[in-house]
Amino acid sequence: MPGQPKPPKSLTPSMFNFSTGKTTHPSQPLSPIPSTNTTSRYQVEETYSTDTWQRQAYDDFTRALIAKDKTFPCIYGTKGYKSNELDFLFLSSEDLNDIETAKVGAKAILEYHKILHKRGRNISLVLICPPPTKERTVEEYHLLFWSFLKRLRQLDPQPWPENIPHNTEDEKWCMNFDGKEAFFAVQTPAHKQRLSRFAPNFAIVYQPRFIFDVVFKDPRYRESATKMVRGLLDRYDAIERSPDISDYAVEGTTESRQYFLLDRNVAAVCPYERLDVAANEELEAVLS
Repeated sequence: MPGQPKPPKSLTPSMFNFSTGKTTHPSQPLSPIPSTNTTSRYQVEETYSTDTWQRQAYDDFTRALIAKDKTFPCIYGTKGYKSNELDFLFLSSEDLNDIETAKVGAKAILEYHKILHKRGRNISLVLICPPPTKERTVEEYHLLFWSFLKRLRQLDPQPWPENIPHNTEDEKWCMNFDGKEAFFAVQTPAHKQRLSRFAPNFAIVYQPRFIFDVVFKDPRYRESATKMVRGLLDRYDAIERSPDISDYAVEGTTESRQYFLLDRNVAAVCPYERLDVAANEELEAVLS
């Protein structure tokens, strides 16, 4: 329609090769994304000795899930851990804007999509970074997280779905990768008040959104479960529950503000009004 902006061009790995700095074509495939190995609970415990940072980060993450003195609000994460339905990937850097680090994360999600239907009901892929090498603020971690999602768009083998708005403030917006709607929950070492979002290592929990429809298929169960989780949040955190927490597609809300909750009750606005545009503009700047 006249006067309406055209949706941004879909971004695929065939557009730009970050390794060479050159445009690629179907006859010039993108440089290989490194193969990754996501590991289940028992595989982590068998693979990494207790003196490795990976095992220590895993122990810290899971200890919070099963603590008896303080119930972790995401009871489905706890159920997933106990039933061995969580998968883990250990990244090599906190700098998620780094293209090589982002490639590893993107590849892990692509591989995870091939197996997730076999993993159960309470599933998540947990991406854990190494111990921080410098102190960062919550806001700096917020920017790193969104830089990672921008990289995912640049590495996405699928176009952005036509039924999902491009504006990150739209109530029906949600992240998409590999043709699947995604939900994220982020934990950082910088969170001091919102303890449900604290972890000694920067961690991103990825879930395909369809799992919510599986777990909460019954509206009455969804309502009671939501009430329970929010009540646990109120008791767990040292700050009032974020006003950004809401069900998907509720008027006046947006999922983009829920992925990364700040450590104070101000809106965690996505730094990119249109994620695809930001990703595309960055590619064009490199090519120019």
